[in-house]
Amino acid sequence: MAEEHGLRLLNPVLSLQIEPTPENKPGGGKGRQNIVHDRLDKQKEKLCVQARAHYASRADMVTFGGKVGLAVRMFSDSLAPSHTPKDLFAPMHGCRFVAPLHKGYLVEADLSLFGKIVPEIRNPRSYAVQADISRVSSVEVFDDGARMCGRSIFDLWEAAPENEGGRLFVIWLMPFRDRQAREALLLAIAKQSGDHTLLPVLSRKFLSERGDGTTRETPPAAIARKSGIARAMRSYRNTGIGSATVRVPDRGRLAELVSSGTVMRIDPVRQLMSTSPDEGQSPAPPFQLRNAPIVVVVDGGLHDSTYRPTEAWSAQPLVSNYDADERHGNAVSSLVVHAHAWNNKHNLP
Repeated sequence: MAEEHGLRLLNPVLSLQIEPTPENKPGGGKGRQNIVHDRLDKQKEKLCVQARAHYASRADMVTFGGKVGLAVRMFSDSLAPSHTPKDLFAPMHGCRFVAPLHKGYLVEADLSLFGKIVPEIRNPRSYAVQADISRVSSVEVFDDGARMCGRSIFDLWEAAPENEGGRLFVIWLMPFRDRQAREALLLAIAKQSGDHTLLPVLSRKFLSERGDGTTRETPPAAIARKSGIARAMRSYRNTGIGSATVRVPDRGRLAELVSSGTVMRIDPVRQLMSTSPDEGQSPAPPFQLRNAPIVVVVDGGLHDSTYRPTEAWSAQPLVSNYDADERHGNAVSSLVVHAHAWNNKHNLP
């Protein structure tokens, strides 16, 4: 609590004191009480049809090392970690959980074993599996629509900024836990780079020659290993996670990239709009403290001294103003919280 200028400020800042570590919820696992009985029979039929269809069409799917990504969506009342359907999508059925998705999970499935899940859904062996079936909304192949977050190729292309005969995108490689699947995906990325579906975004450097004042540009081949694609591939090989900013030559190549299955997500690069520094004076804020709303500003951007009379409390910054480049402003990374709209029922203006 802090009091200045006649204002009371409660819980001025939240600070994480320890490193976050994942922990399993204590308890005895799923039991009969975890089953949503009203949905069980309907979901048995639905999931059985979907699983059988995926297994039957496995020859037509884009796979890496025999693995494919499945989007397992949950009902809205089943998103808690304790309801993760690991008993149904178990290793014995060729499944491993890879990453969280919106309203569900990305599951890595071995299609040669996935057929075993069909009789398991039809005749569940335990209460835990019945609970999973009653809480899983759908099981779909992670397709092009999921990779583009529901956007079309045209919209995705038009939203990306132009750069050197192409457009810029941020890609996240499809995560796999299986080592062979990773290597197969890396071979596909290398092929896409070789046929210019993916082009690196290189930082061009200019070096002085013999101190005579003339400059020369660093040859692209000299820094290709430092491109975003190369770094993403190295990270992906070691950890299964890799992302990069890439250049795509045309809309047709963008469609090829999406349909290749090598990426989990692709977004247009967002352009940052900046203003020139040192132009004009900062306006004087209208200080009416009696009725002014209380706000919290995270990570600066309010370095001008004219704001100081309205400041009730200030925490020591995690990053110094010098390192944050105070002179040019860091409003891009600022977050403003309206305390009245988000508070614990305290009496705030």
